[in-house]
Amino acid sequence: MSGVLRGIAVSCVLASGLITPAHARLPHGAVLSADEQDADPQTGVTIARGNAEISVAKFAILGRADAIELHPGANEIQFKGGARVTVGEQRYDGEAVTCTLDFSRCATVLPNQASQVDQALPPPSGVGAAATNPR
Repeated sequence: MSGVLRGIAVSCVLASGLITPAHARLPHGAVLSADEQDADPQTGVTIARGNAEISVAKFAILGRADAIELHPGANEIQFKGGARVTVGEQRYDGEAVTCTLDFSRCATVLPNQASQVDQALPPPSGVGAAATNPR
């Protein structure tokens, strides 16, 4: 494929919302896809809506929800509406799941409970994650 055609193909994929540019503190190789994506260049907040999914195959991370919100200023990623997040062998299911951007810590609200269940996870190897305090 010529360089011009390759550039056009990459531009079409980016414009279609299948892939977003790299986000600060997300593991390298993270792919965010959704029916619709909006990003605020000033705050860095990205919101993916409709069949939203983020994956990092290298670290066995897969998250799906009706909406995924990346909040780099708060160092968190929020999964909202039918959320299911898998980090290695750990799985979080609920109406809402929140993780740090490096996925070293995740929390979910369980049905019929007002409090959150929070679990520190070892950072996926190769991700520059901050130290966590395992419980």
